[in-house]
Amino acid sequence: MIPLLGIILSLAFLITMAYRGHAVMVIAPISAMVAVILAILIMAPKSIKDCITALSDGGKNAVVPVFTTASEVAYGGVIALLAIFAVIAGITGSSSGGLTMAIQSFAEYLIPLADARDISLDFLHRAMAMTSVSLDSLPHNGASVTLLLVTGMTHRQSYKDIGVVTVIVPFIGIVAIIALGFLFPTLQ
Repeated sequence: MIPLLGIILSLAFLITMAYRGHAVMVIAPISAMVAVILAILIMAPKSIKDCITALSDGGKNAVVPVFTTASEVAYGGVIALLAIFAVIAGITGSSSGGLTMAIQSFAEYLIPLADARDISLDFLHRAMAMTSVSLDSLPHNGASVTLLLVTGMTHRQSYKDIGVVTVIVPFIGIVAIIALGFLFPTLQ
């Protein structure tokens, strides 16, 4: 019942703020969260200790994934400053990071090649994005590290499953996409 009340209060607040013409996108989420927290504390004052424990545990559990991701982004930023960063894009352990580095490095070469072979840039980007997912299989990938931290699993226990999801499935997908792209050029 309390979450439902929180949703109703949030919606009422959003409607009121929108009606008055305020900057709802900035003010409303914060005010709605405060309103929900206050409503919970007013309706169930005995649960304050449980709420504080839950918030404390949530904060503790969020610190490691946040810092892991932040450190890998910073590491990728430093690698991007190096002259040979495209060669070591995989070091970032991130599909999006590796793809961004590869596109920035090789766009001037890839665009003429794609145009010469009548391959649409949208199709090329989709194929590159699907292929780059294999970088997520690296053991230092932020998503994998966070997944393992949250689930309490180890690399030894989960690496086969991560490999299937980040290598085998994308490989099957890229083969299908390339085959369909060449069989049916209008899909490009």
